[in-house]
Amino acid sequence: MRDVARGWRGALVGLVGLLGVALLLGAPTAGFASASSQMRQARFALVRGDEATARRALENVRGDTPASARGIEASVLLADLHFSKGRTSEASKVLSEAAAVASGHPATAVALARGWLEVSHGTPQKARAHFRMAGQSPSAFARAFAQVGQAWAALAAGQPIENAAALEDIARRGQPPALRFAAGWTLARAYSSQGDGKRALRELRRLRRGLRHTTYEDDSELALGLAQLESGRVRQARRTFRRLERRFGPPRDGVMRGHTLEIRDLRDSHAGLIARISDLYASRSNHAMGLLAFLASLLDRHAVDDVPGAQALTEAALAGAMAVRR
Repeated sequence: MRDVARGWRGALVGLVGLLGVALLLGAPTAGFASASSQMRQARFALVRGDEATARRALENVRGDTPASARGIEASVLLADLHFSKGRTSEASKVLSEAAAVASGHPATAVALARGWLEVSHGTPQKARAHFRMAGQSPSAFARAFAQVGQAWAALAAGQPIENAAALEDIARRGQPPALRFAAGWTLARAYSSQGDGKRALRELRRLRRGLRHTTYEDDSELALGLAQLESGRVRQARRTFRRLERRFGPPRDGVMRGHTLEIRDLRDSHAGLIARISDLYASRSNHAMGLLAFLASLLDRHAVDDVPGAQALTEAALAGAMAVRR
């Protein structure tokens, strides 16, 4: 199995990116035109793949205004760059320095980032402490994703989650839909890992209803079918996959794979799934793309393209069941 630290490579900015740096840190403070210019330069350099220029610009912002919203944003981006390149010690140092000067919304961003960093180090108790701190934020969005972070810290450690009620509430009422999907999907995986397939299926059915008329409706349908297949409800899974194709299909021809999550990833262990997501994040071509956009696009897939593979799994399971009966 892939090393968990490697598996969480890129997850540092996962939480901060999904929450959105702008939402957490607020509008730029007036009088920081130079910092704004340096941040633009850093982002353009990241798009070009010019790491040296990006690092230099981000270090300049951190050096000039370390405790400002821009300074903390630069620290988070720099830590993400280090983490994506496998330099975890440098990422940890940057975040520790930022935590020493951050307050208010910027402190929330750093706490979330440090939480994921501790998960990558295999120290979930420390991670939970940072997520609890972020959970005190006045931002409902930050509090919600801190709950998702708490759950994944437990899953990565192979432990039961302790915040099922909070995740249920987010899955029902959280915004945007990507957050509702992430919370409901996480909750279903937690139930399934505890051997409670019925509750997992019930949660996924609720999630599907709650995501109607959103772009995540087909993804929730696929998740339900895979959970049915996993729990041995093979004929139900077959009906679900057929419904998915009927409502959202047919699958597109010539779809390129390998650049997104596949069925085998969705059915993998928590550590394996984490590893796959972080590998995809680290290998993205545009390193200026925050994980808010990255994860939203990764989870919001054209799920009907997976119907052929899902149906093949279903027919293989049915054939195996028939062979046993004989």
